[in-house]
Order: sequence, then structure tokens, then C-alpha cells
Amino acid sequence: MRDQQLEREPSGRRCSSTQNLQADHIIEIADDGALTDPGNLQIFCDDCHRVKTLEARAARRQ
Repeated sequence: MRDQQLEREPSGRRCSSTQNLQADHIIEIADDGALTDPGNLQIFCDDCHRVKTLEARAARRQ
């Protein structure tokens, strides 16, 4: 699924990076997001993914 998402979205969604990319769940699995739904995936670089994950964790604690 990651490879198919990279074909659709070849750069990071937040910063447009083309390096160190990974697939990210838009709605996190911990928040009942769909694990295998391509519509729940987006591409982020490592740094943006880390920030997004920290933001989602902080939001769950509130």
C-alpha cells in the first residue's frame, strides 16, 4: 500500500519533501482509523510524520 500511495503522492504533504518518505494514516489507527483504506493514507517525510504523531497523541490526552 505504501508504494501505491507514493505513486499517487510522490512528495510529503506538509513540506513537499521527496526524501525519507513514509505512509501515514490520516486518522490514526489508535483513533479507529482504517488500517488498509487507501483513502486514509498520506505521505509525510520523517520529520513531519513525527510532528503529526506527537500532535495526535497530545490531542488524545485532552
